[in-house]
Amino acid sequence: MTSLERRYRDLLRWYPQWHRRLHEQEMLAVLLQSAAPAQQRPALSDALDLIRGGLRVRIHHVIGAPSAPHWRRAVNLAALLGPLALFTRDLAGTASFAALWLLDAHSGIRIVNSPGHVVVQLLAFALPYLLIAALAWHRQQRLAAACAWTWVFAHAYLVTTPPHDPAVTSGLDLAPYHVTLDTGMAYIGGIALVESANILLAILASLATDPKAASLSFGKTLTWMTAGFAALLAGELLVFVMRDDGAPMACILLLAVLLPAAAVAIGSASGRRVAFILIVLLPGNPVHSVLALTATAMAITTRRVTQRAVARDVR
Repeated sequence: MTSLERRYRDLLRWYPQWHRRLHEQEMLAVLLQSAAPAQQRPALSDALDLIRGGLRVRIHHVIGAPSAPHWRRAVNLAALLGPLALFTRDLAGTASFAALWLLDAHSGIRIVNSPGHVVVQLLAFALPYLLIAALAWHRQQRLAAACAWTWVFAHAYLVTTPPHDPAVTSGLDLAPYHVTLDTGMAYIGGIALVESANILLAILASLATDPKAASLSFGKTLTWMTAGFAALLAGELLVFVMRDDGAPMACILLLAVLLPAAAVAIGSASGRRVAFILIVLLPGNPVHSVLALTATAMAITTRRVTQRAVARDVR
């Protein structure tokens, strides 16, 4: 293989694998035939044309008509996995708070509200996601969408309502946290930001046709939820016990769960789209988003390096 052919092959990697499998040899033959006798490097115009053409094919493959079945399956999967992921995240937060409550006597932490009250608040904010997922699992998609949109407005109302003063009024405050927003358009923008994950979840529930048809087994789903729950809970406790020294270990634990999940997701066209949707859906903790992006990038890099090594061995 000449250096020119090798460089052209590298440029052809801008095209997706399925396209190269069908057209690489033909395109390579045309490029080599049109090259000058002593040419060692691709012409700049040829390089730019190959890069532009590869990007065009990839974009069309991602958002064009050929990708419609993949997006439909991805939306169905995300409509089920999205609420389960949010439920797992919030359940881990509830469990970590309960664990810190038990360690309170030794930690010196003093909680203003009743600890039991806070656990009820946290659970109240986690259970709607489980209800939405359960309805989707049982093919009650209209009810799942209705519950998702109801939770958007209920959640917005609960977190923007000022907390009551126990000394003045009685009752159970269901919101574990509150936000203060400006008036007018700033209020609408603030609500949209606070409710971004819930709004996206409601849109997914409305667009999904049959999440249960996504061929997702209960056992695998429960396994991934348990792994995510354990990693999040262990990470929270590590940060509490070890302070700053526990943060890197907490990230490593979560990355250990995200890496195999990303490796499974990028193995299919629908899985890659589900990974994108879920990363957008879980923006609450920027550290979690960065770790999810890191795991996805590492999985893609590993997959491509492996494919290139196999291709070289074959040649």
